[in-house]
Amino acid sequence: MLSRTAPAFSDNNPVTVVIDAGHGGEDGGASSKSGVLESTINLEIAGITNDLLRFAGVRTAMVRTQDVSVTPRAAASSKKRFPTSKTV
Repeated sequence: MLSRTAPAFSDNNPVTVVIDAGHGGEDGGASSKSGVLESTINLEIAGITNDLLRFAGVRTAMVRTQDVSVTPRAAASSKKRFPTSKTV
């Protein structure tokens, strides 16, 4: 469980967790035998992760919330808005 007292989440060091679901839009990634695209599964997991983090009081931002392609320009804009020191 996330702790609000951990240094990364202290009030003196506000953090925004940026969630990137990966594949989307034209690049759906792999598909299952039943036809479910990787992008669909990734987006669902990203949404649940976003909800759980927000419930824990963590500020979040999602790169995409729909099954669309993220253009290089949009990706660059996201990196400028949320500069990171760590990528996980």
